[in-house]
Amino acid sequence: MSTDVPVEGPFQEAERGAVRQRLLDAALQIMEEEGFVALTQPRVARQAGVRQSHLTYYFPRKADLLMGVLEASHHRAHHGDPQRSRQARNFRQIVPFLQALMFDPKRARFFFSTLLEVSCDDQLRPAIAEHARGLVSFIAPYFGREADDESVQLFVDLLRGMALRKLMEPTWRVPSLERQARLLGLLPLK
Repeated sequence: MSTDVPVEGPFQEAERGAVRQRLLDAALQIMEEEGFVALTQPRVARQAGVRQSHLTYYFPRKADLLMGVLEASHHRAHHGDPQRSRQARNFRQIVPFLQALMFDPKRARFFFSTLLEVSCDDQLRPAIAEHARGLVSFIAPYFGREADDESVQLFVDLLRGMALRKLMEPTWRVPSLERQARLLGLLPLK
């Protein structure tokens, strides 16, 4: 039986998960190397070694694929361990995740190129906006804040601005994220 065919039955669950993961890995690689504009269904399917019809089985809309790729990118920032940040008790424990997510040049180019491409697409713009809000919701508890806290949103916006500057000036030294959080009132001043 070919591994690119969606199959039914309990023993094929792992196989379906592997195919979905191959598709996400291929899409993420394409976007990291060439940006959102290079992300086409035929290209992703070919790179993953599956038929295009199977890509649409797992990701019926481009927005679904985009959301999957964004989540896969965040998963990689956790170094393959999504529980690591969820188990964190304070902000210092989530700093390595934020640094990897925001300041790795490939991830930053990936995010900004995606943002530029979807900003004019009425179907995809809400998907990336929802994803961006998800990051705020994810890190807010590490400050003891609610998911919609404006200060946490401002902190994430600051990180994105710093990520953009780091892309423009690769030798620029990223300031302490803890200090930035203190300046925004998210952590107590020392």
